[in-house]
Amino acid sequence: MNSKNTFKWLFSFVFVLIHFSSFAQQNNKFEETTKNTEQICNKYILAYFNMQFDEMATYMHDDFSFQDPTASLLFGWQFVTPKDTALHFFKTNYSSLLDMKPKFVREFFSGEQAIYEMNLVFSFYANEKKDIISIEMPLVTVLSLKDNKVIEHRDYGDYREYRRQLAEKMKLLNE
Repeated sequence: MNSKNTFKWLFSFVFVLIHFSSFAQQNNKFEETTKNTEQICNKYILAYFNMQFDEMATYMHDDFSFQDPTASLLFGWQFVTPKDTALHFFKTNYSSLLDMKPKFVREFFSGEQAIYEMNLVFSFYANEKKDIISIEMPLVTVLSLKDNKVIEHRDYGDYREYRRQLAEKMKLLNE
């Protein structure tokens, strides 16, 4: 092997070592970030579904935003930000709910993103606190972190299923 080929081989070998070292560092950062995301988002989502909004606030970024684009035509909900406005939104718009119980189908975490797929069971009074209606509908919640706080919360619900069940249960109540 001549000196030119030896140099090329040595250069390639060093390049590969540097590349793998960098990859290992990135992999460790990814794993650490993902684990942190899972811990923070699981605490946040638990507070959310238990409607413990003051507890939830401890995990929210000051620039937090909430949106459920699938509910906007039905309820008129729009993009809600920042944190204080969103907390007021939750406390006001969720006040008619008696409870929310997620039946998780799948959840996964990657970097600073958390995805929860579930069937959400929630109940509320149908009328003057006489009859309770319970609905179960598919829901996907996507959370994004920034600075170890939830900065974005997006819900995507199957409101056709919600409307179908609501109409069916209201019909039964009115018979």
